[in-house]
Amino acid sequence: MLTLDEPLSKYLPDYVHAHEMTLSQVLTMRSGIPADDEKCEAPVDGKIDEASLLANLNKQKLDFEPSRYFAYSNCAYNLAGVVLVRVSKMSYDRFIEESFFQPLGMTSSYVLGSREEANFAQGYAREAKGWKTEPATRADKVFASGNLVSTPGDMQLWNRSLLNGTVLSRETLQKMFTVPTAAGPAHTHYASGWFVEPSGVIWHAGTLLGYGTNNMLVPATGYAITLLSNTPQNDHWKPADVALEMYNAASLGSKLPPLLKRSRTTAPH
Repeated sequence: MLTLDEPLSKYLPDYVHAHEMTLSQVLTMRSGIPADDEKCEAPVDGKIDEASLLANLNKQKLDFEPSRYFAYSNCAYNLAGVVLVRVSKMSYDRFIEESFFQPLGMTSSYVLGSREEANFAQGYAREAKGWKTEPATRADKVFASGNLVSTPGDMQLWNRSLLNGTVLSRETLQKMFTVPTAAGPAHTHYASGWFVEPSGVIWHAGTLLGYGTNNMLVPATGYAITLLSNTPQNDHWKPADVALEMYNAASLGSKLPPLLKRSRTTAPH
């Protein structure tokens, strides 16, 4: 049984900073866990796994005292995935499959690396004279900071579940979509894995080398928009803004205002 406000050390006693933060602070990106993906996901003795993640993070100081700032950290969500594995006593891919994909009939969705698909969309990135392929990294197939494969059809099954409170209870969804009360530099519009707009729009983007995606919910009208692309977000392609434009262009409800400005961190540089 997970309790969000317990010290993280209850679940990860082998992480040296776990006693300084709660699981809630990890999920809301206010833990201070370093945000350098390359350092936390680097191989140790040739291996990339739970042990290497903890070994790497145990060598690093926190970027700031928990709750002092907001800072988006994939490393933090990688650690959250380790908590899930330990508490459930299942592998990450099996837990996601049995808890969400199977109950919702999301047959085309899976954790990257757990299945081979002949029609998997190759990711691409720009280079000087065109495009280059961007294969997934070893870490992309191991850790829990995203790294899921899906289709627009499957994502709508997921979105209907979120909007209707089926697999997750209304109480759980309320906690997940609630932005922590914070003043000063710790305040943002990020809840637990979701940006929550003053307009009521709830969304999150996804980025890997070669890919840029966005999933947007509009609870007031019951609509959801999913964009999946095999090119990364850039100055000319911002999936979150495009999803909002599509909603407004289709006149699915009252016109939505622009999304709030996003920042990866409120900590001073």
